[in-house]
This record gives sequence, C-alpha cells and structure tokens, in this order.
Amino acid sequence: MAVFKRNLTSKILEEQSAKVIAQKDYPISILEVGCGNGNISLNLAKQYPEHSFFASDISTEAILEARKTDSDSVTFLVSPGLDAWLDQKFDLVICDISAISEEIANLSDWYEGISCNTGINGLDIVMPIIKDVKNILNPKGIFIIPIISLCNVKLQKQALNSVFLSIDYSQKVTWPMPKDLLLNMKKNSISLDSDYLDIERKFDLAVASTYAGICYL
Repeated sequence: MAVFKRNLTSKILEEQSAKVIAQKDYPISILEVGCGNGNISLNLAKQYPEHSFFASDISTEAILEARKTDSDSVTFLVSPGLDAWLDQKFDLVICDISAISEEIANLSDWYEGISCNTGINGLDIVMPIIKDVKNILNPKGIFIIPIISLCNVKLQKQALNSVFLSIDYSQKVTWPMPKDLLLNMKKNSISLDSDYLDIERKFDLAVASTYAGICYL
C-alpha cells in the first residue's frame, strides 16, 4: 500500500489544529487518524512539545515511515479508523481519512496504490468516525475534519450537525480541477452537477474547494 503524503488538506488541517492547540494553557492529548506519513502530528509535536500526540493509519508502510522520522514525540499505531483508541480519551481529534467520492478517486492519480473505498458519496470511511468520535473525546473535546467538495458535502455536514453542538468552518481554499480528471469524468458520463459533488463554475474553469470543520461537543 502506498503512503499518503502531505497535500493541501494536510496544510489546512495543521493550521486549524495549531490554532486550537495554541489556545490551551495546559497539556492536552491530541489524536490524528489517517495520519499517512505523520507530517501533521510531527510538525505539531515540534511546535507544541508540552502536549501529548498520538496518530494512526491503516497502512503499516505509512506508520513505519512515520516512525523513522520521529519515534519519540508521537505515538504511532497501525489501526483502521478509531479501533486502536477506543479505551482512551482525547481533547482534540484530527481526521485526515480519505473523503472524496470513489467515482472521482478512481479517475485520478491522487490515490494510486492507496485504498479509497469511500463509496459514491465519498463518506463511507469517515461516517463511522463522525458517529463514534464523541466516544473518545473528553468533555468539551474538539474534532477537526476536512470538507472537500469532491464528496457529498451536504450529507457530511448533516452528519456533523447530528453529533456536535456547534461547528466552525475555516475559509475555503479553491482550486481548479485538473483537465485530465475532467476529461476522464466526461468519458465516464460523470456530471459536475452530480449530487455527490459540490463544484462551482467560474468562467471556463471547474473549481473545487477544501476547508475544515472545527466541531465542538
């Protein structure tokens, strides 16, 4: 299995997580699920060494790579979803698990060699995380998750609203969809207006967006 490395989503999640952590004047516990090569947790641990960091990924290869980078500041485990952490509690949980439509993932090279069984809405893997994460969060715990317009954003937000008392959204970062992906979508009769996509049209461009939901119990 390939190792998912840093991208725009990683940058946004790290920025929003850093804002949360910086507001804490006491040590907190932070978990990242779907950590890939561990870049988010490793960067945050260097910046905020007074806190406790934990991270997991379904890929053994990814965890081995993360541990080679740093085996002391972050506790890394191989685990699908939340499985390895069900007997622990955290103040902040960061979710970087794949959440784009499987229809789109299969037509791009972004997930080459990486499991992306996310279903047509793109939410099959993250929905159980959203439902169960409250069980491993401390009172007033915070959950941060990416919102990517290549999934069914409406369904994702409905699920988040059913679990959390309030949600803040970071500023959207927009980006033009790659031409080769658009061509593949056209060849496969996938419309930009599909219910499981949230794509804007600006001039001659199809524009996607990425941002984060900061969710509060």
